[in-house]
Amino acid sequence: MKRYDSIVLNKLLDSYENSSAYRAERYGSGESAVRDSGVSEMPKSVAEAGCAEPAIDSVKTAPARRRGIFCRIDKKNFPDYFDEASGAYDVLHQQFYVLEQKGLIRLYWRDGIEGHILEKAALNTENIPEAYRYLSRLPLWKKEERIKDICEDYLNKYGICTAFTDVSSTSAADTGVLVNFLNRVIGRIDAGESIRQFADVDDPAGFDRLCSLVAAIINNERDIYLRQFSTAVFNDSKIAEKILDKAASVIRNFGGGTFGKDADSQAENLSTDEILENYGIYRNPLWIYMKGHAGIIIGDSSVDLSVPDNGIGLTLRDLDFVRADPESAPDCVLTVENLTSYYQQETIVEGKKAMVIYIGGFAGRKKRNFIKDLSISYPSAEFMHSGDIDCGGFRIWKSLCEGCGIRFKTYRMDCKTFMRYRSSGRPMTAHDIRTLEAMRSDPFYADQRELFEMMLDAGLKLEQESFAE
Repeated sequence: MKRYDSIVLNKLLDSYENSSAYRAERYGSGESAVRDSGVSEMPKSVAEAGCAEPAIDSVKTAPARRRGIFCRIDKKNFPDYFDEASGAYDVLHQQFYVLEQKGLIRLYWRDGIEGHILEKAALNTENIPEAYRYLSRLPLWKKEERIKDICEDYLNKYGICTAFTDVSSTSAADTGVLVNFLNRVIGRIDAGESIRQFADVDDPAGFDRLCSLVAAIINNERDIYLRQFSTAVFNDSKIAEKILDKAASVIRNFGGGTFGKDADSQAENLSTDEILENYGIYRNPLWIYMKGHAGIIIGDSSVDLSVPDNGIGLTLRDLDFVRADPESAPDCVLTVENLTSYYQQETIVEGKKAMVIYIGGFAGRKKRNFIKDLSISYPSAEFMHSGDIDCGGFRIWKSLCEGCGIRFKTYRMDCKTFMRYRSSGRPMTAHDIRTLEAMRSDPFYADQRELFEMMLDAGLKLEQESFAE
């Protein structure tokens, strides 16, 4: 038999927990209200109830005028009730009568004719503890305490990072991602705000898995494929992939310095795979391509990159066995954002013999370290970057400069190129415009302000493929 009594009572309690009455009773009213932090601070009757059965939220930290909590008996909430063939009419009445007799709800009948057609049910706010008991349901505050306990367990392990003063250090900044996230969740709970966007209070085990995954990602120190990584963390090769986007969102939104000093704005454009790559985790082997007037040494063999027209491709793991050949140094090193543009790009750049490298968007840790090594082996070479003339392209350039510690010169990302190829431009979105307007005030982009103004006036952005050689 369908439990219409449970359905209506759960709906009513859901409405109550989302109401101003609940927040006022639970957290108090006014700016001076202070939320209690645990069961030990609950009134004795509540603490005792929590020992033998689900604890009930009957905290009265401040008087509150309760407004009615109703659930309409309509086709949306109870379609069976209006279907004569379902037989739900009498069953629902019987079950709702029991709830009313127990003092948990009040029934309102159409035209005041009792036993005819129900119009709505109201929660009896004087007997809310009994309503929770009837359902064997944990109150929202108790569910939130379970989430808060998980947060505090992880903070006890990683919270030392809040004491770091050098947030530019990798360990401090990376572990700070989790610390920032956990503190935000606790802060919202303590302020009586929803944590729905961060955690499902009905699935504390799922939140624990999310925290475990974030911690494992930001503390990973070796190159590893995703399935192997998931097995190492969860003893299951597929669990990590199921919650990977959530973990990436945490890292994306709560990062400290992982993706450069401007991490908060840069990270928002990173894909999940790009975030993983930054920590040495890959779904499948990723590749880097290079060509031009330079030599590299792979193992014990020297390779002249100018021999094959399109150069060579190496997986990121192969970079561990590659080093630059200082006897065959280029005049400049040009990094290229997009693969098609890499193939189009000539290896003579502004009259200089160039080593051209395809980086594919934001450069992860492996690529950045490789480029740093090139700068050491080729101390006289000029470093340049070519990418899209849009917000993302310039952020990738900035990330590359800061991540490698090299001031890359932009190549064909200027006013002259924009004016020449603007007929191939694409309209900027409202988000593009807001972002570019904010970037104008960043001192890093001081030399690009004229170009940014030009782009904003035209409302256009350019993809690199439209102006590559």
